[in-house]
Amino acid sequence: MRCDGSIRVDPSTRHETLNVMTQEFPYQADLCDLHDFPGNQFPWHWHRAVEIFYIRSGRLVYHLPHGEVCFEAGQGGFLNSNVLHMTTCRESDACEQEEQQFLPEFIGGFETSRIMEKYVQPVLHAPGLTLVKFDPAHAAHTPMLDAICRAYRLYEQQPDGFELELQQTLLSFWQGLYQLTRGQCPPERANPDDQRIKQMLRYIAAHYAEHLRLEDIAAAAYLSPRACGRCFQSQLGTTPFAYLLDYRVQRACEQLAMTDLPVGEVALQCGFSSSSYFGRVFFEKTGKTPNAYRQEKKQR
Repeated sequence: MRCDGSIRVDPSTRHETLNVMTQEFPYQADLCDLHDFPGNQFPWHWHRAVEIFYIRSGRLVYHLPHGEVCFEAGQGGFLNSNVLHMTTCRESDACEQEEQQFLPEFIGGFETSRIMEKYVQPVLHAPGLTLVKFDPAHAAHTPMLDAICRAYRLYEQQPDGFELELQQTLLSFWQGLYQLTRGQCPPERANPDDQRIKQMLRYIAAHYAEHLRLEDIAAAAYLSPRACGRCFQSQLGTTPFAYLLDYRVQRACEQLAMTDLPVGEVALQCGFSSSSYFGRVFFEKTGKTPNAYRQEKKQR
């Protein structure tokens, strides 16, 4: 598969939407290039599935609430379940990422199985274990990168019985991850802002087309407007209204690419007060006019 540039994030929950993952086969893979997305970024979101990835070319940055990690070509990583994150790349960088996501039960079985309780849950709930970087310069990381790449190739080529071999490969990866991270994560207190920011992002996703006040966004997490601003700044490094504006543009990009609605109607449905204001903001964010963006997507 290949990412098509549409924002695959459930607008009501900010969970990433995995359009080919099913209960019968809770795994999916994509070849992603962030240049296909507005602003060369995949917006803030989270998902219950864990994520493994390999950087085929270029340079990719994972942004987390308390820092960022840069990945170069040949490196890879593991992103834990329900971790709030955003990915970006520079306009000048070619960037292709082989991304795979799977639900923990794909390798651990049912919730109370011995494998799930002894080996999977300790990693999922390890304090401070959010993002792990694998570098080929470290000998211990080579088997991890090999497993990530092998799993992707299996799904890409889908030989007879690939489902069994894929599951075995991911089990091998998990065994290595468990050994590498066992006892390495320092104790970390739960941060209440993690849930607060998710509550406010859900609220924005549900009400972005309306006239929103700072008080409305703050109330979604039972915060004062001032505390709301501090939470956005500490978690996402931005303000509530800057995030809201970016989110509206992202939704507008989706509408322009996937529908034939007039630009003025797209503007209104995405919370912009006028077509002229929408056009100005859209150009500032994407470097294109709404019509030019739509035409480019249709040509592709």
